[in-house]
Amino acid sequence: MAESIDVDNVLRALGKYKRYTIIQIIYNYFICVYLIAFPMLVYVLVGYSPPHRCKPLNDDLYKYGLTDSINVTYTVIAEENCHTVLSLNISNTTQTMNLPCIEGYVYDINQETFVTEWNLVCDKAGLGELTQTIFTAGQAVGALLFPSLSDRFGRKPVSITAMLSVTILSFVASFSNFFVYTVLKFFTGAIQQGVGLTMAVYLLEQVPRENRGFVSALGSFGWGTSMIGISAVGYFMQNMSWRYVQMVSGLNGLHAIATFWILDESLRWLIANKKMTKARLQVKKIARINKVNVDDVLPLLEDEIEITSPLKEPDLLVNVDKQDRNPNRENLFTILQHKLLLKTTGIMAFTWFTNSLVYFGLTFTSTQLAGDRHFNFFLNVAVETPAMITFMILYSQRNIGIGLGSMSGRVGGMLAPYATMLATYIEWAPGIIFGVCCGVATLLQLLLPETSGKELPQSVRELREWDKQRGLKFKANETKET
Repeated sequence: MAESIDVDNVLRALGKYKRYTIIQIIYNYFICVYLIAFPMLVYVLVGYSPPHRCKPLNDDLYKYGLTDSINVTYTVIAEENCHTVLSLNISNTTQTMNLPCIEGYVYDINQETFVTEWNLVCDKAGLGELTQTIFTAGQAVGALLFPSLSDRFGRKPVSITAMLSVTILSFVASFSNFFVYTVLKFFTGAIQQGVGLTMAVYLLEQVPRENRGFVSALGSFGWGTSMIGISAVGYFMQNMSWRYVQMVSGLNGLHAIATFWILDESLRWLIANKKMTKARLQVKKIARINKVNVDDVLPLLEDEIEITSPLKEPDLLVNVDKQDRNPNRENLFTILQHKLLLKTTGIMAFTWFTNSLVYFGLTFTSTQLAGDRHFNFFLNVAVETPAMITFMILYSQRNIGIGLGSMSGRVGGMLAPYATMLATYIEWAPGIIFGVCCGVATLLQLLLPETSGKELPQSVRELREWDKQRGLKFKANETKET
């Protein structure tokens, strides 16, 4: 019966890192990942705000409706970012006048971005950043919606639907005006989470629990390589209109059509939902691809032992063990009632906020640095790959709750686009803010309890006992020192 199957044993028998699993990892983490990264970071390419100044005036001030006298003459003193400084000669009297950019703007760039097309500068400054903030808000909505959808309808249909939807929305956005583009960014952000969350859970369900930490870290490595790919697209299309770049961000998802044949439903999901006929057919398919004797695997579908349940989206980057499941789950109010839990949660939430703010802030502002903006963006994202390799070698994932932290990260992601706008007014301000936040987040880690080599508490009751034992041990050490 489905309730008595240990799926981890089935996966071990089928081969943890054989041909079938490798194909799934490569396709999802190194091809489908562009459907996650491109919609999120295409803003760096299409929303670039270049240096600009007012276009020269082409006519008399009288014809602009700025003076009642036809005899007023003027001399242009300076054409600045958002206004032209004029010296007016009125009846042999000289006056200085700051005139808005009536004729529009001249941009110091060969490529057309949506900022230059829609003139999102000066009195419209911030509207370009708003599109990315709206996208992040959509992500927050999608993160709430898609986990339940994939649990109910399956990983495969939700993944394929989300992939095709992101592809269509990204392509249509290349033909839109500002209002439509902003609305499409919200829905793209929401559905992009359907691709990301469902894909991550799907791949973690392809391997036994002892291998999930490595697979999740490998996903981050795939993200880094996709960022390098995006920088390459920006470089080779730097003289083309932003609409073509946006179009490419949509067309790169056409491979989603092939997902119907490449992607299978999660075996773990099939068993958990008692779809045993499909589960047996899939086991036979995987065994054939991996060259494993299927007769050694099928009997495991009848073993009378406790099931390893399907993963839930809030557990994306963790190693879920059977002992981790607690039937009496606490809610948000439980956090407020326990001092240590509240402190730890607050520190982790601020750390997530800082991580998103600084990560995306540095990514978005990299194009504003001196030098070639495409090369700057490439350097900014390329450093992520060796960092992730180091992480995979040195760090082992532990079981953590990421819901509130993820929400805090979204807030940081919403604010990050405005770092570029802030830099135009106070050049050094974003760096100071990023540095202070990182410094505070680092110091706050010193207040957290050490968990290395210790069994983590699984409930508030266990947490209280754990905290009490820590306090007694600390007092004992103080007594020994005195």
